[in-house]
Amino acid sequence: RGGFRSAEARLVRDFGSLNGSALALMDRGSGPYISWGPINTPLPFALRLDPFTITYESVSEVLSQRMDSCSVIKAVGLPLDVTEDELRDFFRGLEIEPDGVIFQPRRDGTFNGQAFVKFVAPEDANRAMELSGTQMGTRYVYLFKQLSEETESSVNETLAQRLKRVVGDVQGTPICEALRDVVSEAELGLVNSTEDLFRPLGVLPVDENVAGILKAANVSESMACKMISELGKRRRLEKCFAIYSSMVARGQNANLFHYNALISACAKSDRWMISLRFMGEMEERGLSPDTITYSSLISACGKGKQWEIAQQLLQRMVDNGVSPNIITYNSLISACEKAGRLDQALNVFDSLVAAGLKPDVITYSALISSCEKVGAWETAVGLFQEMKQCGLVPDVITYNALMSACDKGLQPLRAQESFELMLADGIQPDVISYAALISSYASVGDSSNAERVFSALKETDLRPTNAVYNEVIRSYEAGGEWEKAMALAEEQQREGIELVPFSYHLLVAVCEK
Repeated sequence: RGGFRSAEARLVRDFGSLNGSALALMDRGSGPYISWGPINTPLPFALRLDPFTITYESVSEVLSQRMDSCSVIKAVGLPLDVTEDELRDFFRGLEIEPDGVIFQPRRDGTFNGQAFVKFVAPEDANRAMELSGTQMGTRYVYLFKQLSEETESSVNETLAQRLKRVVGDVQGTPICEALRDVVSEAELGLVNSTEDLFRPLGVLPVDENVAGILKAANVSESMACKMISELGKRRRLEKCFAIYSSMVARGQNANLFHYNALISACAKSDRWMISLRFMGEMEERGLSPDTITYSSLISACGKGKQWEIAQQLLQRMVDNGVSPNIITYNSLISACEKAGRLDQALNVFDSLVAAGLKPDVITYSALISSCEKVGAWETAVGLFQEMKQCGLVPDVITYNALMSACDKGLQPLRAQESFELMLADGIQPDVISYAALISSYASVGDSSNAERVFSALKETDLRPTNAVYNEVIRSYEAGGEWEKAMALAEEQQREGIELVPFSYHLLVAVCEK
């Protein structure tokens, strides 16, 4: 095999061949390096001092050591439509790092058929090399170890540090007023029918600052998707839109994964209407929503208390032949819960079971939370018992929801039982757990037990919050214990926890008693 050497490379020394591949020292003007067939790798620093004293044996030893310890492979000749999942499947049985696949883009951002693959262990990389020359689709894939320390550093930076760096650069840019105005107008538009909600957004203004960063970093479509996902988690929705509009302006293709990331970002930022507009946008581009799309849309509508639209989305999903999963149903139950519709949440639960799916801890936690919204504590207890009979292990969220339901039903003893059961099950209570239990006593004016639970909280590593102090103060209202309320407020301030307007409202209410 001939080496992939630049025409500008100068031959320093010719060592003949090693294992059938040409071996030489080459120089492009920045110092000699080892060239072995298609592989280029730097000389160790000690050998760079005097290249003419280097022997065939010393170069062979360097290559042997680096080959044995190398965990990065470059795949060449990949199908241009290959996905990360397909590439991982190509190396099935070998462990690749979570972010260990990076596709190489051309200057226009399209995939060039090459990718770096970083394995967890060199042994896996060695076994992977046996697949070189294997056919994938209609093309033959050739594999080359990346022995250059600089190359490995570059791959690692691309996978993690580069993403972090570019995301940070984008996040630090000023808000694009034109883009923000267009998005705001889209949410304020007239809605005469349900289908109006799915009108495509159309062409969005380009944030020149963000576009410049993406161009300078040569951000690929794959990396842009990861950036949208990361910025969505940070609730920097306007930056997600900026990346999307810049992609479109550059002629890059937004695929299903991009739109799912955008819709998920909308859900995290409580922008349900824009999430629906993005669904309209993707459908106009000929992309079919999948289960993840619909689940994210239902979640977004749930946070906006749009349970009816969430239900319509489920029906639309089924009509389009997309199968809901447990996440879809849980999102819809949560949507009903946030709107205080226990009846609808229970109907969704029945549909979930009828579909042959098994409820999980999140399902029951959302249902119990729905009971809390309407004070249906007996239903909450029944669901909790059913959950345990099914072999599911409640978590702290489940117990907190159960105690809150008992609180709304004025059942402090039930809440106390739930708290003790949580401890018996080995579940560590959090601050919300203590707040829910204290609230259950405050709701019936039992300041003595509220103080007892508050004292127990202070003996843990947890730090009482403003909400906890407020519940203890509220427990003093029924008995008009204003001295205790004022003393507790002073303690709260000494602890560095600021009193909020509601705190003062409670203090006034206690003093008026």
